[in-house]
Amino acid sequence: MDGLKDQNMDIGLMVVAFIIVLGPLVFLHELGHFLVAKLTGVHIEEFGFGYPPRLLKFWQSPGRLDIGNAQVVIPHNFKLPPQLQVGRSVDAIVSHDERGQNVLRRMVLLEPKQEAETAPGAASQVASDEMHLRGQVTRLDRGTEYTLNLIPLGGFVRPRGENDPQIAGGLASAPKRVRFAILAAGATMNLLTAVVILSLIFATGSPEVARASVTIVEVSPDSPAAQAGLQVNDVVVKAGGQSIQRAEDLTGYVRSHTDQPIVLTVQRGEQTLEFRLIPRSNPPENQGPTGIRIDERPVEITTVRYPLPQAIVRGLSETGRQIGFVASVPVRVIRGLIPAPLARPVGPVGISQLAGESLRLSLANNQWYPLLYLTASISIALAITNLLPLPALDGGRILFVLIEAVRGRRVDPERETAIHFIGMALLLALMLLITWQDLVNPVVIPR
Repeated sequence: MDGLKDQNMDIGLMVVAFIIVLGPLVFLHELGHFLVAKLTGVHIEEFGFGYPPRLLKFWQSPGRLDIGNAQVVIPHNFKLPPQLQVGRSVDAIVSHDERGQNVLRRMVLLEPKQEAETAPGAASQVASDEMHLRGQVTRLDRGTEYTLNLIPLGGFVRPRGENDPQIAGGLASAPKRVRFAILAAGATMNLLTAVVILSLIFATGSPEVARASVTIVEVSPDSPAAQAGLQVNDVVVKAGGQSIQRAEDLTGYVRSHTDQPIVLTVQRGEQTLEFRLIPRSNPPENQGPTGIRIDERPVEITTVRYPLPQAIVRGLSETGRQIGFVASVPVRVIRGLIPAPLARPVGPVGISQLAGESLRLSLANNQWYPLLYLTASISIALAITNLLPLPALDGGRILFVLIEAVRGRRVDPERETAIHFIGMALLLALMLLITWQDLVNPVVIPR
């Protein structure tokens, strides 16, 4: 029974951690698209919190329409006729607000025979505080619906005319630079989120290794280390009489003494031994000067807090380091520096496994560092993944914008939509495969 209880607790932690880690990151990603769209004048029809099915619409921002040349504000609680569209003639009553704007009070759609009799933008006084407008709708912005949806995983943005460049005020009809900015805004927001989280970690206290045991984990045959007698699991405690407390202490000393005799003092079981060798200045490929591969195993960990300006600099630096590492993973796998199983992609199940273990560690140690650091890392990975030039992803859509800029005309919208549809189907199939792999071969942080 205890084992079943622990298993249920682990599953519960995975679900909770998945929601509190991935949910905000997806929401912030969509918020980036939304804010830049608003700033550049592209109309957003819906900004949803969570994923459908919809639970309720809790707000709708005021919309705008032009009747002829007259600009009219649509109140957030005004229900426009569903059949209303640009080019349709209407009969409307408007009033003036405190800023002198025309505010829509009533509207009637005109039938075709009435439209023929309509003078564009005709206006007449109805009452002291109202005006009668009769004419053709030349611009229509219904406002943005803000909705709450059932599945609590971030949110989504539904822009007008996402794939149809014929729809005025929509995404597809916007200039290239605007489309590029909106599409890149999601990933940019994720990178900024990572910088903020990492800066917060460095400002409030992050664990750092103060002292470590530098252990030999591999000795290349016929290398200076092998010829000297060094073995796997030897712990290097001194180099030339200098104490070795971190891996960089040893690598720095060795690289500054290539082609010179050095003495390494190691701990082998209960014995303390000394070995003389000469590091090579031109070692064989995939080998270092001495021919050993080392691992740093923490012995003493301290919590270090940095002043805010320094914490921000370190947050930016760590974000850049992680971006560089992710970009270098394929090369590292090919060169054998990273085992392929460790570099495999993870899906929602794998993320929930990692997040659940990080949440458990955070709760057990009363420190939010494990969960916050993982959240920052996932935010960076989410940004990089979305910028990949694959159909259906933001990067794939950006690629079409760049192609349009180079060739001077856009790819046929129907063809582009079909490519994104096929790409989405392939991505979903890949996601199912990754999810199956996560279930069969769970990804967990070692306890």
